[in-house]
Amino acid sequence: MAVDRVEAALKTLQSLLLQGEVINHSSVQLRLAALVHRRVIVATTSMRLIIFKRRLIGGYQMIDIRLQDLRDASINENLLEKYFGAVFTAITIGRGTQRVSGLEVRSARALYVFCQQQEQEWREKNRVRSIEEDRAKSGGMILGPLGGHAPEAKTPMEEPLSRLTKAKAMLEKGLISDTEFETIKARIVNDL
Repeated sequence: MAVDRVEAALKTLQSLLLQGEVINHSSVQLRLAALVHRRVIVATTSMRLIIFKRRLIGGYQMIDIRLQDLRDASINENLLEKYFGAVFTAITIGRGTQRVSGLEVRSARALYVFCQQQEQEWREKNRVRSIEEDRAKSGGMILGPLGGHAPEAKTPMEEPLSRLTKAKAMLEKGLISDTEFETIKARIVNDL
């Protein structure tokens, strides 16, 4: 009978998923951990971590956490895992700490591994984004040589002269108009 109720809860959870979202892992709270309330189901999908709490007299409460908001996930296995299961803890942005005790150990381990993978992926994405934002704030300049040799030294006037020479050559070839040439020339003079 209890298995039917858990399956019904999983079907309800399945019906609440977004388009293209699938359940990757799920773990059900052990009966001993849910003596005073109905069992909690924790599931990970391709987009979210979902804690599905069924109410005593019908209905449910669903706490969903986007994977990019997951800061840390941990698991604490109890001594008598058959009776007391594992405690799964998720530290999030905006939702605080979410803790569910008494989960089936094997499925809680699978949740933990998946959450750790997602945490690492999002940490790397955020690191790359931060580097790109810092580069954009600094004007896209790369400080220091990238290769193993020092850059060639240029006199301060050499670069504007070469830009002006290139613009003049483009004008003579008909690639730019007179007004475009004058605009380029004005920018070069303003940069001095």
